[in-house]
Amino acid sequence: MAFTIPEELHKVEANQCAPLTKEQLLTNYTDVFMDPISSVPGEIHFELDPNVSPVQCAPRNVPVALREKVKEELDRHIRAGNITPVSEPTAWISNMVTVAKPEKIRLCIDPKPLNRALLRSHYHMPTLEDVLYKLPKARVFTLVDARDAFLQCKLDDESSRLTTFWPPWGRMRWLKLPFGVSVAPEIYQHKQHKLLAGLAGIEPIADDILVVGCGDTEGMLMQLQCYNLDVVYKPGPEMYVSDTLSRATLPHQGPDTPHVRHAVFATQTEYAQLDQAQHLNVTSFRFRQIAQHTGTDDVLQELKTVILDGWPDFKEDTPLAVRDYWPFRDELNVQNDVLYRGQCIIIPKALRAELLKRIHSSHIGGEACYRRARDTLFWPSMRAEIKDFVANCSACNEYARNQQKEPMMSHEIPTRPWQTVSMDIYSYAGKEFIILVDHYSDYWEIDQLPDLSAQFARYGQPDKVISDNGPQFACEQFRKFAANWGFTRHILPPSSKIKRQGRSGC
Repeated sequence: MAFTIPEELHKVEANQCAPLTKEQLLTNYTDVFMDPISSVPGEIHFELDPNVSPVQCAPRNVPVALREKVKEELDRHIRAGNITPVSEPTAWISNMVTVAKPEKIRLCIDPKPLNRALLRSHYHMPTLEDVLYKLPKARVFTLVDARDAFLQCKLDDESSRLTTFWPPWGRMRWLKLPFGVSVAPEIYQHKQHKLLAGLAGIEPIADDILVVGCGDTEGMLMQLQCYNLDVVYKPGPEMYVSDTLSRATLPHQGPDTPHVRHAVFATQTEYAQLDQAQHLNVTSFRFRQIAQHTGTDDVLQELKTVILDGWPDFKEDTPLAVRDYWPFRDELNVQNDVLYRGQCIIIPKALRAELLKRIHSSHIGGEACYRRARDTLFWPSMRAEIKDFVANCSACNEYARNQQKEPMMSHEIPTRPWQTVSMDIYSYAGKEFIILVDHYSDYWEIDQLPDLSAQFARYGQPDKVISDNGPQFACEQFRKFAANWGFTRHILPPSSKIKRQGRSGC
């Protein structure tokens, strides 16, 4: 491949590739930042349901502390051509809503009645999943945020009158698409897609526009488009003598031309400083160890190549060794010779056994171990391997809880009726009942309680009363009742209530 470099390319000053400042952007692109904001072509028309009657809302007061700022914002919108006063009668009047922003006041309307009457022109709103599959080879990204996006869409006269609102200074109506209207997001998205249709590397989502490129080479070629540069392809077998461009230095003195070498802008430097390792709970030694073993792991090296070169369009075309990573392909990246899935480090196979031991070092359960590891570590089938490791842990198995139930322990058999009585309280159909069982005869009786503090005394004085530790039996009133009647209380803990009490446990 032969290049013809024009002489003017050597005369480019090195500072021409310096990062743009805010002042330079405002000066060079005044048409983008000027007021009023230019409107996109065409006017928007609202369709109404004829069966919904118009509503005229009463005006709301504006807090005294905000009145001056709200009035200034209204005047600014009037000067910008976004709002105009109304003197003629209008069928619809909405309330004004003020939203306090850190540096300004945003004016909206509260068109709840109007939204019920508007007929939506449904339009698909793209999500991140709709865009990611289009970017397998994207390497350079720029995000553009539309300035006052809705105010770039102009309303026709009929629709403008529907947006009439009532501030303290008289009725006004929006000439541009206002915030708060239910159909606004879909209308704006349709306009945006129509304007940007056919542009390669442009993906709009709501009021954000993602601009992508496939690498630094593409950016360099775009910068060279303004020069008279001829590119002639010459196959390698026909190049009997090494080409000059790759074997000889540039025929001029001084620093390299910024367009020939890659210029690192300040923004790119800031991005390079966003080291994921600094935000993970991983020591420097462990991180170097992971990077070293990643370099010797054949599967991860093949995965690294696929990530950098771009994933195939179909899973069947993916190398067999890395197909396990296909479901996560949009989350994988490489930094400092370490592979990541999102914020998690992909662990080489040689270190997984050691890390499994460290994950289970405190001998917690399988799910708890997985929750502990998933915020930092990742490899395919990690969850299953953690559960299998925990299930085969000798220490955990040795001291595991005995799942066999203990045999029921019987009470001492009484020698006369009403010597030992079990009682319990339960609820049914919103009412409270008490059940008593005599241990000698197995006679039982149920009574409804008017309230939980009711005292019970019948059939004489028992020697022992068995109950659980419910609030009715653990209270001071029941303790005094037992002392006055001369019987002893036997309280069963909740865990043994069903096993030991048995007779009256409910």
